Amino acid sequence: MDGLQIGLEILLSLLLAVSIIYSMHLGRSLALLRRDRDALNDLILSLQDSSRQAESGIEKLHRSGESVGRNLGKLTDQARILRAELTTVTEKAEAVSERLDAAVRAGRQIVEPATAELQQKPDYEWQVAPQKARQRTLAELDLIRALRGKQGL
Repeated sequence: MDGLQIGLEILLSLLLAVSIIYSMHLGRSLALLRRDRDALNDLILSLQDSSRQAESGIEKLHRSGESVGRNLGKLTDQARILRAELTTVTEKAEAVSERLDAAVRAGRQIVEPATAELQQKPDYEWQVAPQKARQRTLAELDLIRALRGKQGL
């Protein structure tokens, strides 16, 4: 049995050597795995930090967008109010312009007969009118008539 024992011991020694070599290989693989796992953990932490920053940025953008939207809405409302006011003022100005134009036309018709009357008088005497009884010119009369017409608005 000595030969059989020696054969078994050699076989066990070979298996032990293979096991040692295999365990060394596994040890290296585990070391690489640990190192990769640390790198993976660092990557995961970095990714989490980046996602937190992105969420914070999105929230800030959302708040600023709402603020800008509210301000834009206020400006739009003010612009609508101003447009309505300008439309009203323009319409009133057009009406006053038409009335003034009519008054000016009526004043021209009055001026023409007065001019004709002045041309018929050959001699014209200049007299200084008293301050209290000052006569109004045709332009003043037209202006007064136009203003009275405007008060009738």
